[in-house]
Amino acid sequence: MTNGEKQADEILALQSIFDQKFRLMNENQYEILIEFDLSTSFTIQLDD
Repeated sequence: MTNGEKQADEILALQSIFDQKFRLMNENQYEILIEFDLSTSFTIQLDD
């Protein structure tokens, strides 16, 4: 399986888990909306 095929499989898995809360930005970036009921906010940043 090529890297592109693995990436496509991963994106399909994420879309199936997060449904409408998943948005593909471009070939290398995507956004997932996760809602928390917290009194303070926080940011998560993932780097390659």
